[in-house]
Amino acid sequence: MIKLDDRDKQSAIDYELPPLASMKLSVTPEKDRGIARTDDPIRSITLGDTVLEGGDEAGLLKMVSREVAAIDPDIILTEHGDSFDLPYLYHRAALHEVNIQLGRILYKPGRCLLSGRLHLDASSFVFREGGLSGLIDLARITGIPIQELSRLSPGSAVTALQVNQALKDGVLVPWKRNLAEYWKTAEELLIADRGALVIEPKVGLHENVFEVDFASLFPNPRVR
Repeated sequence: MIKLDDRDKQSAIDYELPPLASMKLSVTPEKDRGIARTDDPIRSITLGDTVLEGGDEAGLLKMVSREVAAIDPDIILTEHGDSFDLPYLYHRAALHEVNIQLGRILYKPGRCLLSGRLHLDASSFVFREGGLSGLIDLARITGIPIQELSRLSPGSAVTALQVNQALKDGVLVPWKRNLAEYWKTAEELLIADRGALVIEPKVGLHENVFEVDFASLFPNPRVR
């Protein structure tokens, strides 16, 4: 029977990061003024320490796939890659009928995710605040793939963590999110709505105080 190393467990704190090779990718459009558009031709493409420029645009785009394959990074880092760089590259490649391949597997998914290689947009909140180490750590404890996690909000990561813990505790969890409350008619709303009346508690130390939230995703009475 194979025993799982404690360092490989999802909840482990002391673990080794995998030897991931990264490469920065950035694109500079040829524009006179204002905000860059997808219709602007390419001025240069930077891949790590290599700057591709000059010549025809179709030739530059073909060189991108060759350089990425030669450097063979595990992670491609960008600044605003989801919002501009990668959509811009794919758009320019489509105009010249060039098949640009950034992933190790020939696949072009939505949100500019790569298959067989990670694309991390450095402008995303989770990556910007925690860096690669923080992103890997959060992916381990939430069970969310790194590329998807880097594009989610912190609240989504916390929800995944709560769901994982609930499943370990044997708590039933809905298979997908649902509305917090069922649809109500105007009459039902009128009867149920108390004008958001909140009764202020008495100031002091209280024991055995219970709270029941019937509208939450996981209704559960708890002692405070």
